[in-house]
Amino acid sequence: MLDIAVLGLLDIEPMHGYQIRKVLTEMSGTVRGFSYGSLYPVLNRLETNGLIKSPLEDPVVTLTRRKAKKVYRLTEVGRQHFLELLSDITPTSFSDEDFGIRLAFFHKTPAAARRRLLEGRRRLLEERRDHLLSVIHGRVTPPINPTNPLSPYSQGLNELALESTQREISWVNSLIQAEDEDGA
Repeated sequence: MLDIAVLGLLDIEPMHGYQIRKVLTEMSGTVRGFSYGSLYPVLNRLETNGLIKSPLEDPVVTLTRRKAKKVYRLTEVGRQHFLELLSDITPTSFSDEDFGIRLAFFHKTPAAARRRLLEGRRRLLEERRDHLLSVIHGRVTPPINPTNPLSPYSQGLNELALESTQREISWVNSLIQAEDEDGA
């Protein structure tokens, strides 16, 4: 997932690690923080594999004589790899984390892969919805404790999750419909 995000951001413009981390956090809606401990090993691996390079110095750093920051740039091999990753839709692509990152680069994703991604996400959401309905209506088998139903607070959280899931299903359905109209 981080590979797609990093390569996709560097496809837009060269950046240094701090910028990449900041944009990744903004892309995820600050729901998920990206640590430097997870980012820099990815940057190092991508650079070692020739997918990115860092020959540039930040011009502001050069003028102020502060410690130089590595500015990463996507290579042509990296650009091709990024497009291949976008086309490779696997079951993990439908997860909350992966789907959000993939959606950020949806405009670069081939039409067939976009369709597979949306349909897979819809299936995952429908399964989540069905599970939440079972929990809310007490049909989960076996119950955790049949003599002690969900507290009103837990019930409320499940209802909130159900409402959010149903909204996302509607939204994904609208994206699928737009894909159908664009492909027609």
